[in-house]
Amino acid sequence: MPLISIVVESRTEAERRGLKKVGLFGTRFTMQATFYQDVFSRLGIDVIASNQNEQDYIHEHYMNELVNGIYLPETRSRLFEIVEQLKERS
Repeated sequence: MPLISIVVESRTEAERRGLKKVGLFGTRFTMQATFYQDVFSRLGIDVIASNQNEQDYIHEHYMNELVNGIYLPETRSRLFEIVEQLKERS
């Protein structure tokens, strides 16, 4: 059975779009590991991760809300704020 790597497929899409930097959102494990950075860097694409406070917020709301189908406007707003902060830092 063939397997598909979400990391490789994400990198392929970033390359297709001509991106040189991407932001990373995910669980704490995903954001603190280096597998995205390792795979993306092979094509010269930088992966920008959030800071520790942002990672804590993303992880908590991802696991306690989004996974359970809960979509709160205040969470959405804060996630978009984090996106803007990532863009400013990149």
